[in-house]
Amino acid sequence: ANGAALVASELMPKELLAELKQIEHRFGRRSGGQRWGSRVLDLDIVLWSGGAWSSRGLTVPHAAFRTRDFVLGPATALAPS
Repeated sequence: ANGAALVASELMPKELLAELKQIEHRFGRRSGGQRWGSRVLDLDIVLWSGGAWSSRGLTVPHAAFRTRDFVLGPATALAPS
């Protein structure tokens, strides 16, 4: 099932991404799998209260997030306006 959560953190996006990857790993997700295949757990940073963020391996917001219903539905539920 798809779900969304609003997370408060003092971490910058790059550090938060590293934490999310560790959580995925603890749930059994391994790197090197099919890029668009199903996953045990897939945690993403969709938006950040600090605005746009870009570094090697991470861009927030994702360039295509506005075109993906599986992202927009939960995001709209969390922040309707």
